[in-house]
Amino acid sequence: MNILVLFAALAISHYASGIDRLRSGEGLIDWLESMRDRWSSPSWLDLAWVLGVSVLGGGLLSVVAYGMGGSWLWALAALVILLFCIGPRDLDRDVDQALAQGENSALGLSPTDDAHVAGMRVYVAALARWFGVIVWFVLLGIPGALLYRITERVCERNIGTTDGEWLFRLRFFLEWPVLVFMMVSSALTNDFDRVYQAWHRYRKQRIDQGHGAWMIHRELLETLADAVVPEGLDQRGGIQLAHHFVWRLLILWLVVLSVLLLTGLLS
Repeated sequence: MNILVLFAALAISHYASGIDRLRSGEGLIDWLESMRDRWSSPSWLDLAWVLGVSVLGGGLLSVVAYGMGGSWLWALAALVILLFCIGPRDLDRDVDQALAQGENSALGLSPTDDAHVAGMRVYVAALARWFGVIVWFVLLGIPGALLYRITERVCERNIGTTDGEWLFRLRFFLEWPVLVFMMVSSALTNDFDRVYQAWHRYRKQRIDQGHGAWMIHRELLETLADAVVPEGLDQRGGIQLAHHFVWRLLILWLVVLSVLLLTGLLS
């Protein structure tokens, strides 16, 4: 059931343009930050707030919905939560705006970005808006989708500050398997050798810096964009190509999930 709900949420999110206005989530993030400021909480309490709202709140919603209406009411609740979590803005519309104007603040694009930087921005947006939510919804259902979405948005608010140290650690944990899946699926849908060499360079760089070879962060997406976006493209070409590639990844993921659903390994 959760795979079918995921397909429906992705379709509605793509075709219903007005839904972006309803899922910014800024009110919830503002509330979480006001709770932290009111009690001058230590940094680990930020983590407790996010876990409480997403895991406990999402788990309670799942139990109540299933208890009151069975799988169909749970599916409706999951659809609403997914429509909130996939985003907060539609990636395709942001890409269209960037192609038309040469910049887009939601993607972090500026007119001076070259093709590789532009491609990396599209990959990062796809991670945050699609792939992270997909993986954790498939694994944990409603609590998983809420956990990733809230963690990612709070971390984006706190970039460049000393706040949210524990939440950045949680985001690393949540994004680690997603980045691995993105790397593997990029190798399968693009030039395998180029992606493998990019991974080898990233791994060597991490080792040279004294980090573990498998301590994979978002920086991997910069290396991945360098591998799949060829030299000689302008910014527009980099955006278009990266957008095409992340759609390839999404289609591959949906095909794999469909096969798992048909074989009974996922429900």
